[in-house]
Amino acid sequence: MLQERSVARSADRLFVSPSAVSHALTRLRKMFSDPLFVRSGGGMLPTARAQSLQRSLSLLILVLDAELEKGRSSAVEAAFEPGASMRDLRIVSPGALEVTLLPVLAKTLRERAPQWSLTIEPFARRSYETDVATGRVDFVFSVGGTTPIGSLVDGDLLWEDELVVLVGPHSSLHGGSDRISTELYLTQQHVYPLPWPTSQNYLDIELARAGKHRKIAFSVPSYAAVGSCARDYGPYSLNAGSLRSSAHALPS
Repeated sequence: MLQERSVARSADRLFVSPSAVSHALTRLRKMFSDPLFVRSGGGMLPTARAQSLQRSLSLLILVLDAELEKGRSSAVEAAFEPGASMRDLRIVSPGALEVTLLPVLAKTLRERAPQWSLTIEPFARRSYETDVATGRVDFVFSVGGTTPIGSLVDGDLLWEDELVVLVGPHSSLHGGSDRISTELYLTQQHVYPLPWPTSQNYLDIELARAGKHRKIAFSVPSYAAVGSCARDYGPYSLNAGSLRSSAHALPS
């Protein structure tokens, strides 16, 4: 219920009837002397008491899963064959990786684990410790390296990059030097892919600290459209990568 905010969806996750979930919720309300969830709009919102229980419940489930795994890990690992198994691989990923990493990952799964499904969730700047530790997601790709990594999960640095500028044929930078100055870069009109506003973008934060700002011509909802925009419609530039950016993966 804390994850789904819905009796029906919780029942689907638990493979029981909605009535069974409702009866269990009634018993829990009596045990804790609290409504735990209240109906609001299209979902069930947790009360302050329910929210206070979330971390303790996540840790309890993690411990129980670890104890159960001890008795079956050896046999499961020996028998595990990706090509013969079925599961949903759930990954949290920034939109910047849609055109690079995700197609390669999809191809690898199709070849090695054809019965697996792949679900991609959009990345948000928050802690994913509980999501990964409880198995709700398998990996979190965090661009920028500032996502908190708690004691329940581990993280690996996958790569680091530098600022790269992409320009179309209408830009004055097209066909020019392989390196440009910051001053020349700031004279260009820029395409800005969301989801984060410029006040939370690493590049613009660094520029603002130096008293400098980019000229944002227009914003687009993802990286999918920026190539066509720069190529066909104007003298726009796009920064791919960010100053001293890095990507971290938080595996379950």
